[in-house]
Amino acid sequence: MEKYSLEKAQEEASKIQKKIESGKADIYEDAHDQVEGEKPITKEMLSSKIADLGAIEQFRDKTIRYREEIAGLVERPLLSACEELYDKNIITLGTSANAKDVEFDDWKNPGQKIPGEGAYIIIDFDTLSPKNQEIGRSLGKIYFVDDMNKLKIALPLTKETTFEDVQKWSLGIAHKFVKQQYKPKVYTLESLRQAYGYDPEDESVKPENFSDYYWSPEYEVFFLSKEQHDKAVELINED
Repeated sequence: MEKYSLEKAQEEASKIQKKIESGKADIYEDAHDQVEGEKPITKEMLSSKIADLGAIEQFRDKTIRYREEIAGLVERPLLSACEELYDKNIITLGTSANAKDVEFDDWKNPGQKIPGEGAYIIIDFDTLSPKNQEIGRSLGKIYFVDDMNKLKIALPLTKETTFEDVQKWSLGIAHKFVKQQYKPKVYTLESLRQAYGYDPEDESVKPENFSDYYWSPEYEVFFLSKEQHDKAVELINED
């Protein structure tokens, strides 16, 4: 990792402060610097334009092991909504709300705009409860890709759309879904042995050999983490 000089660090800090004072979001080379979940939401942040927001590229069908990981994967306007969906045991596969998603000028037709992809949340439709599937159908479009059905819920973005606009929209979406029984990814001991290059029947390779996973003696399967296990064993009344 590049080491910054004190002079360069002070110069960058000064630039960031000037942007904040002017009420505009800075487009950082690494968007995570801008949208990290630990930062308090300020009035300046709420009024900032999505057209000035850089992208976090990592969150594309990434499986989350812990709730705290969400803040490093989701652009900040969508963060609260994605945390709520996680708490409701709804699996989010991808999100976006940044400058790349905003409408842009049509150079072939002056005065006209070309729609961007818009802010969006993509949900694993197949793991939704029947009630949440019904809710999802009313909110977005379902498409089949990668051997699964995905639900995409989108909001068109103009150059004037703000952080607050997207945050309110996404929270409104999350509020509509209800908490459901969690359907986690689980792995048998045999499947992990094979995935890591062992003979599936090699009994010398035991659960403790896979310390990156959480072994449940009760169910005799691995979960991605203890947090995932605890979410899965919580009984939810879906009526």
